Amino acid sequence: MTLGAQTEAARSVNESANDFADLLKQFGEKLEGEVSPLAFSAIETFGEGVGKWFEAAKPFPEGLVNYSKALAAVDSTTAETDKKSTEEFSAVFEEIAALMGGDE
Repeated sequence: MTLGAQTEAARSVNESANDFADLLKQFGEKLEGEVSPLAFSAIETFGEGVGKWFEAAKPFPEGLVNYSKALAAVDSTTAETDKKSTEEFSAVFEEIAALMGGDE
């Protein structure tokens, strides 16, 4: 695993979430402004279906943001684990070196 790759992916996912949220907002505004005044029952039914789809899609950007946070956390956790492992290895190495009569 390459440290930083997940954080970069997280940025990309987060940007996509923001773009998608903007598109949903624009879609909702157009839907509300253009379909609502129409009186034809078929178009109203279509509008209701699209409106339900829109409502169902609203949580998607938040899910993407949460996913991007989880991706970034992978890098953070891995870096912390690597640091801790290195420190513990160094401590064990020093103990072994001391038992063997020095750090040669």
